[in-house]
Amino acid sequence: MRAMVTRGWAASWWASAGGAPCPICQQAVELLEVSQHACARGFALDLLTGPDPRGQALRAVEVLAACTGAEVLVLAPESADTWLVLASSNPRLHDDLLLSSERHPALATVRRDGLPVLPPLPGTGDGPPPPGRACAVLPVFRHPVTAEPVVLLVDCDKAPTRERLSLAVLVAHLLLHRLNGTDRSEVAVRLGMRPIPQSVGGPGWLQLLPLPALLVDAEGHLTAANSAASWLLQRGGSPASRDPGPLVLQPARPWLGTSGHWAASVQIPSGWVEVRGWSRATPAGDTLVMLERVGAEEPGQRESPIRASLQAKIHELEATNRRLEELARLRTRFVSDAAHELKTPLAILRSYLEALGTDLVTGLDRQQRDFLAAATEGSRRLQRLVEELLELAALESGNLPLEVGPVDAPSALRAAFDELAPLARLGEIELRLGPVEALTVRADPARLAQVLRNLVDNALKYTRPGGHVRLGCRRRGDTGVLEVSDSGVGIPAEELPRIFDEFYRVRHAQSGEGAGLGLAIVRRLVQALGGRVEVTSEPAVGSRFGVELPVWTGEP
Repeated sequence: MRAMVTRGWAASWWASAGGAPCPICQQAVELLEVSQHACARGFALDLLTGPDPRGQALRAVEVLAACTGAEVLVLAPESADTWLVLASSNPRLHDDLLLSSERHPALATVRRDGLPVLPPLPGTGDGPPPPGRACAVLPVFRHPVTAEPVVLLVDCDKAPTRERLSLAVLVAHLLLHRLNGTDRSEVAVRLGMRPIPQSVGGPGWLQLLPLPALLVDAEGHLTAANSAASWLLQRGGSPASRDPGPLVLQPARPWLGTSGHWAASVQIPSGWVEVRGWSRATPAGDTLVMLERVGAEEPGQRESPIRASLQAKIHELEATNRRLEELARLRTRFVSDAAHELKTPLAILRSYLEALGTDLVTGLDRQQRDFLAAATEGSRRLQRLVEELLELAALESGNLPLEVGPVDAPSALRAAFDELAPLARLGEIELRLGPVEALTVRADPARLAQVLRNLVDNALKYTRPGGHVRLGCRRRGDTGVLEVSDSGVGIPAEELPRIFDEFYRVRHAQSGEGAGLGLAIVRRLVQALGGRVEVTSEPAVGSRFGVELPVWTGEP
């Protein structure tokens, strides 16, 4: 069993079975007790029938806690020194709690190597079992951008038996196959991992480096380069967005087996040039390679200070990025916690005010009734603001549950039309439906209904009496577009880029209601569903919002 954590098993741990038997799962099954076979088969069946990644992780926790008696957690890296609890068998360690890496030193090892860490077993030559508690840390998922691992931690009060450890490995590896066999970006969101900026791991941040810089995968293939590297390889100053060509070095992959600095020859269209190189591994599993040409065109001494301070600057940028991510996480958590604290007293306040307005209204004069009505309306608006803040915090943290499936677009539009038609009549606005095309999109029906409701309600607010609001849908290639257009006041061109920002309201807005969160929630919901929102508008003519979603193909 210990052989499973040696470097020789690294490829087997993460390799896709591809229809062939998995050697790790096979070996674990052979070491199970007879009584554990039914437990393992039941868990494998649960994985096949349970489509939600978070539910699958929770089931793994339940199975291992019941069958091994250990404390079981699912953890994801949150910062350099902390891990986020995604699921736990310990009621005191609730979801979203942060754990320090110092509590389990094996977490740092798994994060560094990407391989499982198992405790020594008695009688196997692995050494004596550690005194007190022993834990196994088993990676089950890697983020598609950063390659950061989600791990299953099995914390035992004493050294586990070989059979119990085999069950832990089998459950972890079955979960690994399931999570990594679907859309990994969606799995990361559903598990609740923190969002990763789009620039991480891509060419964008390479432009910040002053020397020719490239990203190279494990096989030595070039995946990205900055403009300086493109110029060096092609001798044409091509932009970084173009393919900078293959990276051919002599010797091949000279960074292997070195401390970071090396010398080599690189092939360019006109021949070979000598370069000095510096390299380091990235969190995503690639290798960052920086080159400096030597010889007749060697740069002057002005670059020496840059080279000397480059590593320090990179560390400084990484530390700053981590701090910004931590501040963003703390902001989201503060908003969520504050909104939760306000939600219950506001609901009580509103219920009391409504009861007063119903039961005692006959004993109040007109001014007192007006005051009571204003207080009731204010509590309603404040309660809606708290609900929107909670939704926004859940969307930003990736913790909003989604049930994605086929949704009939015309039916969704009809439901929004029927729900808001009375409000349109009250404002003397004509609500129209059509044209609509037969169309099935991939979405969460409840969240899509929320998106349409927000867009139609927004259109009604900014359309004058006598105007109209129209709902329709059409197919555009592999996507479906659900449209809400109006003949309202429109949006100035200079304000269009900001209308999806939190708390932003168009300056000429007529309606005094709302806090500027509706469109921000719409955009994040649509993005969570794998789509995008497009908008066109002209002042005094009207606006058109289009929700673009993938067409349902039968694939969940």
